[in-house]
Amino acid sequence: MSVAYMGKVRMEMTQLKPCPFCGGKAEMLINKYNDSRKEYLVACAECDGMVERWRETEEEAVEQWNRRVSDKEDSNNHEL
Repeated sequence: MSVAYMGKVRMEMTQLKPCPFCGGKAEMLINKYNDSRKEYLVACAECDGMVERWRETEEEAVEQWNRRVSDKEDSNNHEL
């Protein structure tokens, strides 16, 4: 059995980009298991937009949330 709760990220919340769907504030969700494992997912507090899967670390969840299609295009064009 797992328990989901809203957790505070130890890193600065400014590291989370705004929601790509509505521009709202992002929050870290933490799924805590009885065997002490945790999973992390970033979601929008306003529209409930989220990425497709839970991650094993906060850092992976933040990286997944902050990744944008335009980032890839920017790196391919070598322009920021």
